[in-house]
Amino acid sequence: MFYVVYAIVAKTMGKREIEFTDFKDFDIDIITDKIIETLSNEIYKKYKEAGGNGRVAKSTEFIKKIDEILNQQAIAV
Repeated sequence: MFYVVYAIVAKTMGKREIEFTDFKDFDIDIITDKIIETLSNEIYKKYKEAGGNGRVAKSTEFIKKIDEILNQQAIAV
């Protein structure tokens, strides 16, 4: 769930370094079901490709996989 929240905020704000104030000032009304569904599906696919276990979820390397998803032009918000 952390990765999905990170991805939504990072993608909609256009930045990768998320700080507390980003969440505090974030306009939740801009989040659509499509954004949640698209990013959730992409993140789950990467998670399964990486092994789909607790080691992957806790890995500091997995955030790089999320950034790869966010860099895809096909992921629209």
